[in-house]
Parts: sequence; structure tokens; C-alpha cells
Amino acid sequence: MKSSYQSLSRTQNVLTIRINLYIIYTGEQKKGLGRMDCLAVYDSGNYTIKMCRHFEKMGLVFEVISLPCKISSRGCSYCLKFPEEYIDIVVSESRTNKYPVRELYRVNKGMTKNTYTKIPF
Repeated sequence: MKSSYQSLSRTQNVLTIRINLYIIYTGEQKKGLGRMDCLAVYDSGNYTIKMCRHFEKMGLVFEVISLPCKISSRGCSYCLKFPEEYIDIVVSESRTNKYPVRELYRVNKGMTKNTYTKIPF
């Protein structure tokens, strides 16, 4: 006869395994649960890299990625990917350093493809 503790422990283990599988499948642990990402588009890839280095010196680690084809108007370029809560800092620091952000997008994660919503600023 199983005790209720053993039964509860088994249920918790199954839930933990399911959650871990979900995280592995969706990559949510790397991206952060419920975190919305944004993309900042600059005039050139060099501006993007310079601003990324500037933010690293400030202690903020953002990612330089290829600009998605869906929002690219001038061909291949790079953009700065960062969490949504840093929008004000990214825009103001970029203006201060004379590398203004030209466009901002919110990344809406889908099951297979992402969509992008332009953010007015």
C-alpha cells in the first residue's frame, strides 16, 4: 500500500518532467518566462555593434542579431535584441551617443514563426 506522500511525490515528479520538457521544447528558460523581446533598428550594422558595446560597458548585456526579413526594408542588416523593459534606456542612450534608433519592434513569439509589431516612440 502506497502512502499519500509517495503518491504526491510521483505526481510532482511527473509535473516537473512535463515542465522541463516544455522548457526544452520552447526554449523558454533561455529567453525567460513571459519576457517580451524588442528589436532596435539602427542606420547601419556598425551603429548596432557600437551601441551593444556601449550597453555592455553599462552592465547591460543585449544581443546583436540579423534583422528579420519580415521587417527589413534595405536588405541584410543587424539589430539589437533586448527585453522590453529597457526600451526607454535604449532609445535615450542611443540619442545621447548620436546613433538614434530608427525603428522599434516588439517580437510576438509564435509556435513556428515570430511576428513583429512596430512600436511608436
